[in-house]
Amino acid sequence: MSTFRLKIVTPEKLFWDGDVDLVVVHTIEGDIGIKANHVNYISTLDIGKIKIQTGKEKKEASISRGMILVSQDCTTIVAANAEWPDEIDVERAMSSKQKAEQQLQQYKPGDKEFYAATAHLKKAMVRMSLKK
Repeated sequence: MSTFRLKIVTPEKLFWDGDVDLVVVHTIEGDIGIKANHVNYISTLDIGKIKIQTGKEKKEASISRGMILVSQDCTTIVAANAEWPDEIDVERAMSSKQKAEQQLQQYKPGDKEFYAATAHLKKAMVRMSLKK
């Protein structure tokens, strides 16, 4: 299988920079898999998991919103946040989940707080699923 260069950057760090066989990301339109020689592509990322395959090794991480740009030279992901499972604080994720669930009961769709709470809940759920 051919490889391609993948770069993932967040405001805090260079999360990944290396050759991969496959990356699967969650965009606002659904999951998309990228392999070498993929057509040029750009999309907005949603809160979700990113799956990276290098040879027989497969890794998963949580990723929170951003953009993906696929070109012939490199696939670049700029994300608000990215975490490996061992970086995730489960207690903090559970606390965020509970707080978001409480907020969802206080607000209704159409309120900006409702959508913020929905995003926090989704992020907490993704983070917790990676720790299982």
